[in-house]
Amino acid sequence: MSKKVKYHRQKYSKTEFNESFLPLNRFRQFFDVIKIEWATLLRIGFLFLLFLLPLIAVTFLRPFVITSVIKTIEGNGGIQEDINFGKAVVNVGYYAICSICFLIFSICLAGVSKIFQNICFGEGVLFRNDFIKGIKENWKRFMFFSLISSICFLLININRSFFGQDKNFLIDFIIYLALLIFYIFVLPTFLFAMTNTTIYKMSKKECISNGFKFTCVKVLFTLIFALVIFGFSWIEFIEYPLIFPIILVVSIILLFPLFYLAFHLYALYISDEYINKEAYKEIYRKGLRPLI
Repeated sequence: MSKKVKYHRQKYSKTEFNESFLPLNRFRQFFDVIKIEWATLLRIGFLFLLFLLPLIAVTFLRPFVITSVIKTIEGNGGIQEDINFGKAVVNVGYYAICSICFLIFSICLAGVSKIFQNICFGEGVLFRNDFIKGIKENWKRFMFFSLISSICFLLININRSFFGQDKNFLIDFIIYLALLIFYIFVLPTFLFAMTNTTIYKMSKKECISNGFKFTCVKVLFTLIFALVIFGFSWIEFIEYPLIFPIILVVSIILLFPLFYLAFHLYALYISDEYINKEAYKEIYRKGLRPLI
């Protein structure tokens, strides 16, 4: 019995390729990728949705669980302190499950990072093959980076859940300062480490070290990405149960791929400026129009 061979449909341009067709910089490449690879970005969005389903489920159920806990405590004659403690326990459980969900999602990011690398470098993309290849090559490192950042996220939110209800200015200041440091320095550092481990053959320590340098070298741009991530995190506070999942699903499918693409291109831009120009000339400005 003959084995069926699956062929990939090829698209041919009516004009010959010219390097002048390539984008001049990573900023313009962002819009070129959206224009040319919109179908790929949409597929990535559905992949994100698939891997984030556990996170969506627990985020959707949390307000109902909190309401149930409050009713149970009130029914047993509990006071406000008991209610606050019950809410804190539920929130800690929620953030613990979120940390596990982030680990699962990091596996997806390993595969998607490989796809984005090929797109940004102007190489051909075989979606399924590249996604699986990216996971095989980098899932352990991505989970390691995600584990460290998730532990930091969990520790901050444990303190916020138990001590953030005391209305103490000093405690609130320390908690929100820790959150600020997490979103501006910790999370971008490990996201940069993930892009580094996709592009280069570096040790984990080198990836994290370079990630921190990338975070600090252009703090303003990093701050913009941090604010976007922080903005996404506020989706969980939408009080309308029916609207929340719609906004979250649409954001994951349409906005998350664009954000991660922008971050990947930004990481390549910094790599070109501070690493590739001297140490990795073969990938310096790869996928862009050559400088005259």
